[in-house]
Amino acid sequence: MEKKKDKWRKPRSVKGWIESFVGQLRLLVNSVRWS
Repeated sequence: MEKKKDKWRKPRSVKGWIESFVGQLRLLVNSVRWS
């Protein structure tokens, strides 16, 4: 339970995960455009 609370207390890690996800999504879109 403590670990879950720590995750909710760290919005930066979640934001970083979202940014990495968006980055991968952009790369995928670019690859589709150039194909």
